[in-house]
Amino acid sequence: MGARGEIPRHGRALVIGFGILAVGFGTPGRAAAQQLGIYASPDCSTNFACVPPGTPIVVHVMAYQLQQPSWSYGLGSAEFRFTGIPASWQAVATPAPGVFFAIGDPLGNGVTVGFFDPLPTAPCVALFDLTLTPDTASEAVIGLAAHIPPNNPNVPCANLYYPCNFPGPAETQCVVYGLCVELLPLQVHATPDCVIGVEPETWQTVKTLYR
Repeated sequence: MGARGEIPRHGRALVIGFGILAVGFGTPGRAAAQQLGIYASPDCSTNFACVPPGTPIVVHVMAYQLQQPSWSYGLGSAEFRFTGIPASWQAVATPAPGVFFAIGDPLGNGVTVGFFDPLPTAPCVALFDLTLTPDTASEAVIGLAAHIPPNNPNVPCANLYYPCNFPGPAETQCVVYGLCVELLPLQVHATPDCVIGVEPETWQTVKTLYR
């Protein structure tokens, strides 16, 4: 295991920090105002990456929030796993600096990450970093999917968890614990000259496969 809790491909499960993981058992919800994606930049501005073969690149799993649910006081945790990483590429996953705990392996069956205190609305919240090193010229679409098995069988999706704001009037509205959100994959081009070869309409079609 590497520094800062790095998880190489096929690494063991990892627990970062000390805390209690509370997984709610409710019904799945759909949150149009929240997204979970892999970005080439830490400001959630692009889902494209270009890198010469043999050169490592760090990309970021981010929760993109336009607004938090009215019945919650902030983002508490997230649950996901990586998909689409070519078997020949080197991959190392590392919890983001602000994460309080990370349980599991996002390169395997999945990981649950959480914060010491729920985070209020922020446009872009870092969850995990992923270092990729392509071995040859190739292309890949790196995506996110549900934990296997899901911690909450009623929420079988990659999700964001917003703790309920108890006590108060929001108590009667808080019926969803894990929110199934829109998933945004990352398009990676590993070429010596890093020329983007996907037309915008083609990439738009690719993205719809992960929603």
